[in-house]
Amino acid sequence: MANRAAVWAMVLAATAVGACAPASTDEDPSASEEAALVSLTRLDRVTPAEVAKLYAADLAPHVAACAAAHPQITDVDASNLDTFYRAGRDWHWDVREAVRGMLAQNGGRPVPVATLASAVEPYATARLSEHIDGDGFYVAPRDGALDFYYAELRAREAKALSLARDPAGLSIADAREKWRAVEHARSNLDSAWLNPVKVGASPGIGDIRKAMGIGRSVAYVACCYDAVDQFGEADEGPDGARAYTPLAQMLKSQAIKKRWFFAGRDSGRGDGWSRHYLVVLDKNDQLWGVMMGYSE
Repeated sequence: MANRAAVWAMVLAATAVGACAPASTDEDPSASEEAALVSLTRLDRVTPAEVAKLYAADLAPHVAACAAAHPQITDVDASNLDTFYRAGRDWHWDVREAVRGMLAQNGGRPVPVATLASAVEPYATARLSEHIDGDGFYVAPRDGALDFYYAELRAREAKALSLARDPAGLSIADAREKWRAVEHARSNLDSAWLNPVKVGASPGIGDIRKAMGIGRSVAYVACCYDAVDQFGEADEGPDGARAYTPLAQMLKSQAIKKRWFFAGRDSGRGDGWSRHYLVVLDKNDQLWGVMMGYSE
């Protein structure tokens, strides 16, 4: 009787942390641990220069369009900026914000159009360098710096993918592209790619939350193959999209050690929006994943 009671206790405990499909490597008593205990090494840390380089590259064709539309403007300043950034029907808001920043940085002196594109990168590097950590990596301020937001996202993703080690039989970059196809199919929803993070040991739920930025109001729902399937079926997620099938198959491969699904409204971020997270641990002890949800 004692042995039978012990068995039932184990069954109930497993049920409490989410049902698991038969993928034995996913089963781990530490999986329900909410405290963040293991060491985490972020692979997506970037320098101001790395973000500035992408920002300048993104802005270059817009600067060229503005210059071509207004050949009479040879120097841009506060008096003609509102004309310069409007090129016919296209209003290049990012050019306007960059030039405004340059004028604030240089005391209002006109910026020569001939050197405007080449001046963007050093300007951005200086701005971004105002917000760095003790190791010299860029840390986005809480109160803005939205001008550099998309360049930052791209720089972080590129850095993480370059440093991550592909587990045997799986390309993380390929997984990223497969997720991009899902994002395209479900373009009416918010979505994100969660960059790889190296972990020092088998992570618990608290470690996963910390590494992937998942708030505590978003519930841990399932593990193992169930995690992959339930994420794929979520209404405010892939919702059975055919584009998800190739990614799901990849994430059920032997290259992946563990899988977790989280779902709920993230009140911790202050918005209360619906979010669904699928996180995996690959054979090289790297956590990474995807997010999809709905916002009004």
